[in-house]
Amino acid sequence: MSKRTIKEWLDVLQNSSLYRLYDIKVDLSRLQTVVPPEEDLQDYWLIESKQSPPSVPSQNSCFQAAYTTVERRGFLDIAPGHRAMPLNIIYDRHAEELSFPAIYYGQPRCFHMGVSVTPYMMATSELRRSDRRGATPQKVLYVAMKILRLRMVDGIYSTFRNVSTTENVTRRMLEDPEFLIEFVVQNLAFMKSVPNSVQYWASRKRDLFAMLRQLGKPTIFLTLSANEVRWLILLNLLLKLSNKYPGKVAEDLNTSERCNLVSDDPITCCIYFHKLVGTLMNMLKAKQSYNPFGQYFVKDYFFCIEFQHRGSPHAHILVWLNNDPHEAVSENMPMTIELVEKLSSVAKEDMPNETIYANQIHKHTFTFTKRGETTCRFGIPYWPMPATRVLVPMPQTDGRRSTFQKKSKELRTCLSERTYPSMDDFLREHGLTFDAYLDIFILDEYSCAQYVVEYVNKSARGMGNLNRELTKMMEEHPDRDYTGQLKALSVKLLNAVEMSAQEAAWYLLRQPMSEASRQIVYIPTVWPSKRQRCRKRRKQLDREGIAEDSTDVWTKNVIQRYEERPPSLQDVHLAEFASWYAKSRDFIDNEDDLNVHEDDDPEPPTGERMTSRGYRKRLIGRIIRYRCYDIDETVNYQREMVLLYLPFRNEVADIVDCNKFIQLFNDNKETIMERRKLYENNIDIDKVMQELEAMMILQNSDTTEPTETESRRVFVEQLLGGEGAENNDDVNEIVPQNGLSVVKKTEQRDAKTTIL
Repeated sequence: MSKRTIKEWLDVLQNSSLYRLYDIKVDLSRLQTVVPPEEDLQDYWLIESKQSPPSVPSQNSCFQAAYTTVERRGFLDIAPGHRAMPLNIIYDRHAEELSFPAIYYGQPRCFHMGVSVTPYMMATSELRRSDRRGATPQKVLYVAMKILRLRMVDGIYSTFRNVSTTENVTRRMLEDPEFLIEFVVQNLAFMKSVPNSVQYWASRKRDLFAMLRQLGKPTIFLTLSANEVRWLILLNLLLKLSNKYPGKVAEDLNTSERCNLVSDDPITCCIYFHKLVGTLMNMLKAKQSYNPFGQYFVKDYFFCIEFQHRGSPHAHILVWLNNDPHEAVSENMPMTIELVEKLSSVAKEDMPNETIYANQIHKHTFTFTKRGETTCRFGIPYWPMPATRVLVPMPQTDGRRSTFQKKSKELRTCLSERTYPSMDDFLREHGLTFDAYLDIFILDEYSCAQYVVEYVNKSARGMGNLNRELTKMMEEHPDRDYTGQLKALSVKLLNAVEMSAQEAAWYLLRQPMSEASRQIVYIPTVWPSKRQRCRKRRKQLDREGIAEDSTDVWTKNVIQRYEERPPSLQDVHLAEFASWYAKSRDFIDNEDDLNVHEDDDPEPPTGERMTSRGYRKRLIGRIIRYRCYDIDETVNYQREMVLLYLPFRNEVADIVDCNKFIQLFNDNKETIMERRKLYENNIDIDKVMQELEAMMILQNSDTTEPTETESRRVFVEQLLGGEGAENNDDVNEIVPQNGLSVVKKTEQRDAKTTIL
């Protein structure tokens, strides 16, 4: 680019409204051509390659760069803002326009009169436009960090403890900052807005466990990885939007050009992958002939999005299939083998073309040997087999185990160095039977629970580090109040956030990091005095015309809505109500679900005759999630069971008062257990997951860490969760052993299926 062009652009910016508003001047003298004398030309071109003195320390690159600058120029430049208080980008009105002059040309944004515009509205509007200047990786990362800070600030004052004083809270009190500081729940709920934070995945983990409790173990596990540089449809879309390579189509682009297209537009790539995953799941759920799963169509699913080191997303999907065989784990599982053979193939001729076949072949990358490994951590190549089989683990006490392990190493060496005409020749030469193979694939709820805890709960591994960080902060600043501790912690968390351009785009587009096929509703079965309350948003208060002295400022939870149900639902218990019923106005399609009216009249042809108190029944029930007290906590367990599975009109008067739930539980125990079976496919899976989770936390914690004082422990627990949070005292006391209870032999299984 010529200096004349640069000068013309700088003149435009210098005369723009924002540059004049903030009195920003451009020193154009730097663009004057300075030609040194001919005798100095040789030394002039050698200045840039001059070596630094050997005495300059190399540990700190920033210091070294500053030292070199001082040495060359002989003076220091003091920043114009030296000793000035920096202004946060949240409150800097025109920081974004000034930071990206190539997008805004030094002009402020303009909006229509009477339109209330939020930073998020501005971000999404610019990111989704056909003009892709606002969708560059630099702009996406900048806006993502800005919105992240705004959401953390907004999330602090949202949840209150349900104490007696909150019953008389008015709108005027909610709008008082001093009141919010005193009564807001002091925890890390604001971190739910941080992508992949501990708080976010802790909530989603509980949702997934609720699905496992109600639906049972999933059938299969799918992984879908993004491969943007080979998706021709996506590349053609990027070509049309960028106009970077005119006259070319996706097939004509080389690898470098494809990578440039993908990296320059993370927004389009994220939208494409999200739509692709959604379309795939809709196709697999369909009962039509185009579903490749056929009779094994997807009934339910749960997926989570993870971003790889290279920045691209991939989806991990747990799937519940129709006609799941539910066979006991053994070597003889014919229905399971039939399912596997119909849904998958290892034959090359089943692939449509060589490109798709190449994508399905495992290739060792540079990370394969970065630690000196000589074998694949995935065990690839797998042992050749002529037919699909289910292999069960070999017992540790089996005397043949060491012999087979030695034989296994010899066979892998032979497979890597020699070629055999057929599978039979390979087996015949080495005298093998199928009993010699050591590949193991366990198909039961325990392996499923282990996967869920190890993968979905990855963020929990950092809980020990977070506890230690909080403890360290308290020791270093014992005089700092809660607000000060929270601010310091927020700064540490924000400075530690790392995200790629596509992850930032995913966050700004509000595309879910996880998704379930069913809605999940939480029933707060803790004691009424320990429940949290959420205030109504300001827009809702204005829409409902709530006066400043009104106490109608709280949203109603599912228990309160259940107590106000119409007489036609008198005999419906709370679990059934939460799972199957909703207000008629909450439905979009009148043909999706069934109507329930107070007068039990037939369903009207349209929804116009439905009253505001009319309820409709869903065709597919929601997943219910609740506190789930252990049976050893007798009082809480019985109260929770009565609350969920026996009808009532007033919780306090009918259940809690005088501990009426004890007599109700004893009188209706069989009815409660019968109804409970409808919402719990496997009751014991909760205990399995708790033990696995506890063992993981213990194994990842530092055993040499000094014991915390009681006050310190209370402070940490207060930050990490308030009243009504899950109680893990019992699982935290589990002592690590060589084995886990989840892998012990069970009474319902044959000896061959013992899991070790």
